[in-house]
Amino acid sequence: FIKEYSTTKSDIMIYDLATDSITNLTNFASDNNYVHGCKFNIDDTKILYVYTAGNKNSTTPSIKELTIATLTSSTLYTDSGANPNIAPEYNLDNTKLYFTNIANGLVSFNISTSAITLIQSGNRYFATQHPTLNKIAYSSIFGSDPNYEIIDRDLGNNTVTTLVTASAYNIYPRYSPDGNSIIYTSYSSGFHQLKKRNLITNTTTNLTSDSITYLYPDWANIVDS
Repeated sequence: FIKEYSTTKSDIMIYDLATDSITNLTNFASDNNYVHGCKFNIDDTKILYVYTAGNKNSTTPSIKELTIATLTSSTLYTDSGANPNIAPEYNLDNTKLYFTNIANGLVSFNISTSAITLIQSGNRYFATQHPTLNKIAYSSIFGSDPNYEIIDRDLGNNTVTTLVTASAYNIYPRYSPDGNSIIYTSYSSGFHQLKKRNLITNTTTNLTSDSITYLYPDWANIVDS
């Protein structure tokens, strides 16, 4: 998780559930730098994160990868302009990333070659990899702000399917471990609420319905029921 000391200082921390202990994995805060968006890779050997020098709104955010065994980081990509929604995500075998490139849109990034392939231009964010199939779901602008839909894109044949129709800020989609559902945040009620969409029955369940803000949902690694 991220420990934020201020808008210009944060670190990646790890919490050991067995020993009930918390350890710093980075010491960026001492250098007045900010990190966010951390996530493990598929085999839990590395952590992907976004690094910004000075503060969270730096004009040159970098995507970095921390090797847990050595606590060393390498820079994978540096953006050409400030973009807090860069939101990097691994593919299924840790060979590629998906993220939002401010100059283009949603892209695929080959870690070994640094090659960038455009998936879709424009305001497309928060890609999530399907657990077994070669496809991703992401939030995509529909018309104009704040109308966003969630779409599913087959990366093999480039087929696009709408999973959640456009309304105000349908964001942060995440496939369930069996791929049969997605969970996401929607602002359609005037508050950021959590919803679940069953992709088999095409039914939507409101998981929250109050005036609290709910963001960045994710699933436990168990089969959906």
